[in-house]
Amino acid sequence: MKKHLIGTTEAARILGISRIAVFKKIQKGQLEATKIGRNYVIDRRNLENISVRSDTPKHKVLKKPERTVETVSTIKPDRAKTKVKKDVKDAVGRAMREFGDALKKMEVE
Repeated sequence: MKKHLIGTTEAARILGISRIAVFKKIQKGQLEATKIGRNYVIDRRNLENISVRSDTPKHKVLKKPERTVETVSTIKPDRAKTKVKKDVKDAVGRAMREFGDALKKMEVE
């Protein structure tokens, strides 16, 4: 392969975008590429003309989840152990309610 031809992975690294974004640019005709077998090769010189700026932000803005349960990292250290113990106790209680009969049948004497 010639040095000026690169794959989609290398093109993505150079452009600072994902491989999927490179494929989308190829499909839209924004990036000229040649298909060889199952792979695309791109002339490195074509990357200079590519705009990596798109309409969507580079990083998706995620909605802040509703706070339903305190996380261990947000509570005071002395309360953290108590919280974890309570969570474990609740989980064991739920398991016993749901699977108690099966667990009793498996009990080895």
